[in-house]
Amino acid sequence: MPHPKKIPVIVGVSQFTQFWQEDITLLHPLAMMQRTAEQAIQDTGNPSIRSLIDTVYVVNILSYSYADAPQALAEALQIEIKNKFYSAVGGNNPQYLVNKACLAIEKGEAEAILIAGAECMYGMKKALQKGMKLDFPKMQKPDYISEENPDGITSFEANYDLFLPAHTYPLFETAYRKAKNRSFEEHQEKIGKIYEKFAQTAAKNPYAWTQKAFSIQEIVEPTTENRYIALPYTKRMVANIQVDMAASILITNLQHAERLGIPTGHYVCVQGSAQLNDIWDFLQRPNFHQSLALQQAIPIALQQAQLLPEQITHFDFYSCFPIAVEMAMDVLQISENDARPLSLTGGLSFFGGAGNNYSLHAIAEAVQTIRHQPDAKVMITSVGWYMTKIAVGIYSLLPPQTPFKEQQEIILKNAQMQINQQTLPEPTQAYAGEAEIEAYTIICNPQGEPNKAVLVCKLPQGNRTLALLEQPTNELKNLITKELVGLKVQITHQNEKRTNYAKIIST
Repeated sequence: MPHPKKIPVIVGVSQFTQFWQEDITLLHPLAMMQRTAEQAIQDTGNPSIRSLIDTVYVVNILSYSYADAPQALAEALQIEIKNKFYSAVGGNNPQYLVNKACLAIEKGEAEAILIAGAECMYGMKKALQKGMKLDFPKMQKPDYISEENPDGITSFEANYDLFLPAHTYPLFETAYRKAKNRSFEEHQEKIGKIYEKFAQTAAKNPYAWTQKAFSIQEIVEPTTENRYIALPYTKRMVANIQVDMAASILITNLQHAERLGIPTGHYVCVQGSAQLNDIWDFLQRPNFHQSLALQQAIPIALQQAQLLPEQITHFDFYSCFPIAVEMAMDVLQISENDARPLSLTGGLSFFGGAGNNYSLHAIAEAVQTIRHQPDAKVMITSVGWYMTKIAVGIYSLLPPQTPFKEQQEIILKNAQMQINQQTLPEPTQAYAGEAEIEAYTIICNPQGEPNKAVLVCKLPQGNRTLALLEQPTNELKNLITKELVGLKVQITHQNEKRTNYAKIIST
C-alpha cells in the first residue's frame, strides 16, 4: 500500500451542460472549464485548496483550440503552476490522466492536480446556422501536445472510408455477432436491451443531453429520426458528439485532504487502474471480436484493487458504440441481464459523447455515487481511437493495495509486450484472388440508405485486405439482415483507383 500521506484522493468534482437557448451567452470550452474548475474547488468544502494546485491537465479539445489551454486555464483561475499537460486525441484520456495524476501525487511530483475538459460542438454549429457572432477568443493551433499523437488508421484504411469511428466500429460488431452465432435480429435485440437501460439512466440525469427513456424498438429500428449510420448501427446506437459539456476533477494526497478538513466519505480513491494499447493497426489484430487491451487492463486494475469482478457494484462502460460495452462485459463475464448499472451517466448516445472528455463526466458521477453509497465500488472503462487505447479505473473509499509506481508500472509494461507480440503481418493492399469475409459494414448516406459495403477479408496466407463489395447500390438494402461473415469472395484490384473489389462466390 502507498505511504498513507501520499495516497492520491479525488476531493472535488464538477460537471456543466450548456443547454441551448435563443438568448444564451455561449461559453467557449476554456470558459466552460474555468466554470467547472471553480465549482470543483468549491466542491472540496475548503476553497483554500486553490493554493495547492500546481499542475493542470487538459483533455484534448476537438471543437476549439487554444495556443496553451492548460496555461490559459491556470491564468483564468489565478493560480501558478509548475507542470501542465495537454493530452493527445482519444476518449481514453480522462481515465488515463487520472491514472497519471495518481502516480504523480504518489511520487510527490505534485501537491494537487486539476484535470479539466470541455466541448461546445452543438453551440458552435447552432450559432453558425443562425448567423450569430460568437464572443470567443481567437482560435489558435496548440503550441504543443504533451505526448505522441499518431493517426488512428493508415492511408490504406482511410481509402475505404474508415476514418470515421462510426464506419470502423461496425466491423468489430459484425465479427462479434458472428462469433456469438446470433442472427441480425437477435443481436440487435441484445444491443437494444443494454441501450434501453442507458436511456433510462440518462432520462434521470440532469446533465444528460438527451433526457428521454427510449425503448428497445426506438433504439434499434431505423426511422427518419433514427436512420442507419453504418450497419448494424442506427443513430441512437452511436455517440452523440453534438453537445456542449464540461467537467473537472481535483486530486491531492490524503495528508492535504485531512489537513484541509475534508471529511472521510467526501474524498474518493482510485483503488485500481491500468492503461494499455491494443495493436495499433486494427487490421493486424488477431481477431475483431475481442480487445486484447481490455482483456489485460481489467484484470490488472482488479489486481491492484484486490477485488473480484463480482465485488464491483457499478460500472460505466465506455459506450461510443455497443461493441465497446460488449467487449468489456465479456472480459468480466457479465450479461445484459446483470442487475448492476452498466452506465452511471446514460452513455455516450444519450448522456452525450463530449469529444475526448466523456469519461471525466463518468468519473465525476462515480465520485458522487460513492459519496452517497459508501460501500460502492465503481469500474470505469475508457476507449480511444478504434478500440485502440484503453484505460480502466476502479473507484471506492479504499486506497489501492499496490502502489501506482514501480510494481504497477512493470506489470503494465509486461502486459503491453504480450499484446504487441500478437501482431499479425501487415495487410496486403493490392490483392487478387479468393478470400473470406471476416468482418464488414454497409455505410449509409445521410438519408440512412445503404451506400457502400466495406469488407475485411482474410487471405490464404493469414493476413488481411480490404475490399468494396461489387453490388449495385440499390441492391445493398437486400443485405441488411444477411450474414456475410464467413462467405467466400473473389477479389480483383483496380490500380487506377487503388481499390480492391469483391464478388461473393459462396452463399
